[in-house]
Amino acid sequence: GEEAARRLQWRLQEYGIDPDAYRDRMTALRRARKEEVLIHRVVVENDSKLADEVIRERLGVAEGAVIDLDELRSRIELVYGLGYFEMVTYDLEKRGGENVLIVRVVRKAWGPVYARFGVQVHSDFRGNSGFNLGSRILFTEVNAYGGEWVTDVQAGDYNLLRTSFYQPLDKRLEWFVEPRVQYSV
Repeated sequence: GEEAARRLQWRLQEYGIDPDAYRDRMTALRRARKEEVLIHRVVVENDSKLADEVIRERLGVAEGAVIDLDELRSRIELVYGLGYFEMVTYDLEKRGGENVLIVRVVRKAWGPVYARFGVQVHSDFRGNSGFNLGSRILFTEVNAYGGEWVTDVQAGDYNLLRTSFYQPLDKRLEWFVEPRVQYSV
């Protein structure tokens, strides 16, 4: 195969192009394949407690914006990355001559309350040993901005009672407060 092609190389050269022209051609092809779409409206179909405005903000697609479909897919992954959803999908539909982006977020089938239990046993093999029993309860989706309440309880060699409340203050989830109370012995 290779040997036969080398013998006929003189005939194949007429179909070749120089490396710079090839690079320019490939760049043009990539640009032509890049799918961009004008988004007239964004609709969020949301069955979770998280506010639609939080999802819209994380999505970052403004109505009237032109967006590349690869970029849109990346932004959908950012919404999924919030951790509240089992699935995030999107559709682009034509409605009355407008491109409508429909983002569907499906709340996790498990939760929003999670419990964890643990046992810790330790020994130095010289007669000194001990144990701790612990649990953590996490309440997610406490409110529309994704507030979470966490309580830890531990009994044994080290006794602990701690509770905290994480509360985002803005729809971008950039600012938050997290008051905490702890008692330990």
